[in-house]
Amino acid sequence: MANEGWLAVFSLGVTLTLLSLLRDWLFPTIGRGLLFRVYAGPGVLVHELSHTLTAILVRFTITQVSFFSPQPDGTLGFVEYL
Repeated sequence: MANEGWLAVFSLGVTLTLLSLLRDWLFPTIGRGLLFRVYAGPGVLVHELSHTLTAILVRFTITQVSFFSPQPDGTLGFVEYL
């Protein structure tokens, strides 16, 4: 039973390493073209929708929302609120 915890940690480490390598290979390969938008767009949309919903639930005033608009600084989307 004790080995299961270490196996889970090891598996997580391997998975994160592989995902990092995949990201490092994919981004230069696909750049910010159509394939990048197809690959990243759905995740960014869900992420920003979660921020929007949270802002609504806590009654913040939302001033601006961008669900997917890649910027040179790496920003892919944002929710601004007061």
